[in-house]
Amino acid sequence: MTLAELGERMTAREFLAWQEFDAVEPIGGERLDLAAGIVAATIANANRDAKRTKPFKPSDFMPLAPKPPAPPDGGLAGFIAWARDHNRRIEGTL
Repeated sequence: MTLAELGERMTAREFLAWQEFDAVEPIGGERLDLAAGIVAATIANANRDAKRTKPFKPSDFMPLAPKPPAPPDGGLAGFIAWARDHNRRIEGTL
């Protein structure tokens, strides 16, 4: 389907609904990268050297995924600052 056809068949309301859904449950490449990262981490962990005590994470196999900022070590205030930054990223205002 072309963009012109999509524009004729989808209302603005439906488009906004899909955007809201994508914010909660990502569609497309981002979701596929996570799925591939989970599989790769599982295989790497099953076959990792016994000297490596730290298990692999899916994000270790997702080089283009944005890294979440580390929460500052400021106790509750640090966590709140980190949460605000995280929410701004999700809302697209950062």
